[in-house]
Amino acid sequence: MWRFTRATAILMGMVTLAVLVFVMVAFPVPRFPQPTGPYQIGTHTYHWVDISRPEPFTANLHDRRELMVQVWYPAEVARDAQTVPYLVHPEAAEVWAARFHVPAFLVTTMAHARTHAVADALPVRGRFPILLNPTGFGGFRDASLFWIENLVSHGYVVVGLDQPGTAAATVFPDGRVIPMLADQPTFERYMPLALSHAAGQSPVMNGVALPGGIIPFLVKDLQFSLSQLELLDQHDTRLAGHLDTARLGVFGMSLGGYISSEACRVDARFHACLTVDAGTTAGVAQSGLYQPIMIISRDASTMREERSRAGGWPENEIAHTVGSQRGSGKLLLAGRNRGAMVAGSLKFRPPVVRRPSSFAAQFSGKIVGR
Repeated sequence: MWRFTRATAILMGMVTLAVLVFVMVAFPVPRFPQPTGPYQIGTHTYHWVDISRPEPFTANLHDRRELMVQVWYPAEVARDAQTVPYLVHPEAAEVWAARFHVPAFLVTTMAHARTHAVADALPVRGRFPILLNPTGFGGFRDASLFWIENLVSHGYVVVGLDQPGTAAATVFPDGRVIPMLADQPTFERYMPLALSHAAGQSPVMNGVALPGGIIPFLVKDLQFSLSQLELLDQHDTRLAGHLDTARLGVFGMSLGGYISSEACRVDARFHACLTVDAGTTAGVAQSGLYQPIMIISRDASTMREERSRAGGWPENEIAHTVGSQRGSGKLLLAGRNRGAMVAGSLKFRPPVVRRPSSFAAQFSGKIVGR
């Protein structure tokens, strides 16, 4: 009996080891590509409260709008400095994984990934242009970290926002969590501005009126953040004197793209805009923008192909996304399945086509505004 038990234990140990080795080989800890620019990367996270606005995503009418904001900036970093993990709060990624049907153990693997950013590193000398990055529906502030780190390495300050109610989960310093809206249909009832025929609606959420839907409210998060950045440039012990708020752009994917272009429409302090897989609001579609805008998207046939494989993309959404992107002065840069359209004058290098369905583009030059 003892020999059988010992043999069984040895066998179970070998099986467990084999499983662990398989998981490590098949699902290794992700590694972010080395940024291509000359600067190292520092980062700091802020908790900001906008006392002028109520919070529509909680039931307490006395709650004020709060944001978790992470800033990445060019920094002086020691060679042996410890970098921050990719997922400080795995709760957000777990919500994201559940929404997109990603196995939970992959989230655990992602939690061990290290970034190239060092917390509270000393900024390098100089003033740097700023790029705000609102998240898409169900995203989180460092979801686009590959873009973020590469941009910072080339001399930009990037500001990522967790916007409560639309971010996967916003975790505050005291442990409170505001999850995203329960599901896509619920969300769509509160963003009528994205549909041109419903721009005049004013839904109410938890007693808070949202004129024009949820997107104008989320745009105010960006405007508030810009005002906070102006204060940081004057008074922050870390970043004062380094934030060039006169050179400011905004970029986002999906819902973040809608927010980005609408922010440019209503606030001239935003000088350039990049949207990915997003249509535009009624206001942007009807009046256009003074600022240069770049749109990275795909054609209707590719959206339908994606729908046949993975769901999503109903016909009305395809029609709105493609239709609201159209306009004079836009140039298709690359790809039958995914391309980029540019309106205005942005300095850029031609995109590098990796495969028919996607491409990567590198940009250079300053944000110069109108």
